[in-house]
Amino acid sequence: MENINYQFTQVPTKLMILLDVNCRSMLFTLCQLASHYADKNGIFFRTNADLSLESRLSPKLVNAALETLYRHGIVDIWSVGKGKGKHTNYFRLNHARFKEFERHNMEELKNPELQISMVNYNATDYSLSYLKKDIPIVSKEVSEEIPKDFPRISQITNNINNIENIDNEDNTHWRN
Repeated sequence: MENINYQFTQVPTKLMILLDVNCRSMLFTLCQLASHYADKNGIFFRTNADLSLESRLSPKLVNAALETLYRHGIVDIWSVGKGKGKHTNYFRLNHARFKEFERHNMEELKNPELQISMVNYNATDYSLSYLKKDIPIVSKEVSEEIPKDFPRISQITNNINNIENIDNEDNTHWRN
């Protein structure tokens, strides 16, 4: 066997088989980010705009894919609220939930009822439940509690280099 000198991204194979293509792309992106940036508790952060660039999905598809993964307990998401992709969301992959999918054998994965399709983001009653935090837990092994060391303040609001910040050097010429 040939010695390979580059990094692989570890992904939950059987879960990836069950996901539709957009959710699969998002989960792959989240797995890759977690492998590089997660802290000791498995938490990492990204804006939805960053996720859109990294996953090559449109902003609407990013929201819908994240919503699908959240509703199925595959990822925990903590958000500061609606920010048009500018505010960071905090993520943690639920490895316990991954293991639940890994229990299925390859024949069981062919069952269409096990397939995980993306939420219908064009529906009139569609809204992001991870902003509300009021959906039921889908797995006994998955916790919805916010970690004690979770940052409570959005990092974008106090950044001098933020283009929306009035104290940004580029915005000072508008004052008089």
